Amino acid sequence: MRPNHRMGIGAVVAVALVAACGGGSLDATKVASAVKGEFEAQTGNVLAEITCNGGAAVNVGSSIQCQGKGANGHGYAFEVKLKDGNGAVAWSSADLNP
Repeated sequence: MRPNHRMGIGAVVAVALVAACGGGSLDATKVASAVKGEFEAQTGNVLAEITCNGGAAVNVGSSIQCQGKGANGHGYAFEVKLKDGNGAVAWSSADLNP
């Protein structure tokens, strides 16, 4: 059986962004926190841990990957994309059951 895709959208206004000399990158720690909160609110599952890679440029459509582990030991992979210039991000995971 093919896993279903589920998407959550988190309005992470400005907190998902970190300015750097003349540019910026997504703040992996803040993105992880936002995804964790949205994931738990939408699914009722608790993420015991989540980490995201950093360094993605602050461009609409740029994305980073996150890995999470539920309190039950189940692993989750997330793709998080920057939706707009205000820091809103959308996450998706193929590891969720309907």
